[in-house]
Amino acid sequence: MHRLLVFICSFLLLSCAQSPQGSNNSIDNKQNNTADSYVSSTSNEEMIHQRMKVLANKLFSTAQNIEPSHPLAVGTFLPVTQLGGKLIPSDNFIGHQVQESLITLSTQAGLNVIEYKTMPSVKLQSSYDVMLSRDINELNKDFNAYYYLTGTYAEQTDLYIINARIIELKTQRVVAAATDYLPINIMSTQRKVGMKNNMIYRNAY
Repeated sequence: MHRLLVFICSFLLLSCAQSPQGSNNSIDNKQNNTADSYVSSTSNEEMIHQRMKVLANKLFSTAQNIEPSHPLAVGTFLPVTQLGGKLIPSDNFIGHQVQESLITLSTQAGLNVIEYKTMPSVKLQSSYDVMLSRDINELNKDFNAYYYLTGTYAEQTDLYIINARIIELKTQRVVAAATDYLPINIMSTQRKVGMKNNMIYRNAY
């Protein structure tokens, strides 16, 4: 129990320490205008990660019986109505971004995170090298995880509802759970046309 309290307190301190700081007022307007498009893009990514900090804070604060030293795997988040994965867009940006943020936050909080997408060795290509893969034939068939962090998301008119849970694999018991949201407008400030319920819709210009 003591180790769990230390883990939760460490995460809360980490969240506070990494909160965005105010911008430097000495930066002149010309520099700001020149960097507008870059700042807009990076701000959106930062806002997504900040929302995931809120979700992780809620999730870890409910983890009353978790042993932080036990291996934890973090899975992809899927649309709540498509858990079979057959109709999910190939990029699944939301599900993958939530997964990546929670891998980062869980590791920084001191959990024993394992990366099950790691290949046995580095694969060298002509212009890059890689050690992560989603090809099951390239991965270790067995991975020793005690907990599995995963979840779902549901699209509403102006936000995504994100549901996260930590499952104890041996018992299939949910040992922690939390829900938060992502405003749709932080996913892309340029989002003008989209799909919902298999229908095309347009936002206001």
